[in-house]
Amino acid sequence: MGEKISLGPVLSQDMQTMFSWRNDPEVSYASGPYIPIDEVVFSEWVSGAKVQGTRVLFSVRNKHNAKLLGYTELYNIEFSARSAEFGIAIGLKADRGRGYGQDATKLALEYCWKELRLERVSLRVVGDNPVAVHVYKKVGFEIEGKLRRAAFTRGQFHDVTLMGILRPQSV
Repeated sequence: MGEKISLGPVLSQDMQTMFSWRNDPEVSYASGPYIPIDEVVFSEWVSGAKVQGTRVLFSVRNKHNAKLLGYTELYNIEFSARSAEFGIAIGLKADRGRGYGQDATKLALEYCWKELRLERVSLRVVGDNPVAVHVYKKVGFEIEGKLRRAAFTRGQFHDVTLMGILRPQSV
């Protein structure tokens, strides 16, 4: 459990809220043009984390009242290379900027190091998002490069910042 949040399983009562977040252009992944998903695709996305073994999906909850705040996922887990990619979404605008995402990222990384025994975690930041880059740097991610005009969202091409973190020596 973190300072402000806890990570846990996605529950059946979370589905409708998470479905609406996945269809919100402000929340959904900004790696390409916004395309709404239907309930079948959403259900496959959630259940895929349970059966594939190459993804782990967590709910992000306020540790004081168990309110669903968002979700985080580890995906493209490569056990032979001991690496994965990381993504996070905090659903409501009112819940952003309160440290929930930073706390969830720390917990997800702890899971990567201690449970999955990973050596490296990477992520992508689409477009000019200094807040996200700042938060990721605070938990130890470093900028590793930039893919110029690699994402197309909202009618424009955007650069993608590549960030990564390595397993700490102390773990």
